[in-house]
Amino acid sequence: GDAPSSRAFAGGKLLVAHARSVARTTIQADGSASVTLPVSSADIGIERCYQFLFRDTGSIQRVGLSDALLVDYCR
Repeated sequence: GDAPSSRAFAGGKLLVAHARSVARTTIQADGSASVTLPVSSADIGIERCYQFLFRDTGSIQRVGLSDALLVDYCR
């Protein structure tokens, strides 16, 4: 997303404004996951917010939300 936010979503808090899907991954047996995010020179000087939505079969909503990460792309 392009800015921080805070609103109710799927039993949690969506902390990213104008959220969109940028990648998919699989959570490993040890609970870890990794995602490669597209970054270009056009992103220099831009602030981006990231938050991950994942399947959670133990949840009533069947999804979970990570904490958010604010990234400033600079030289």
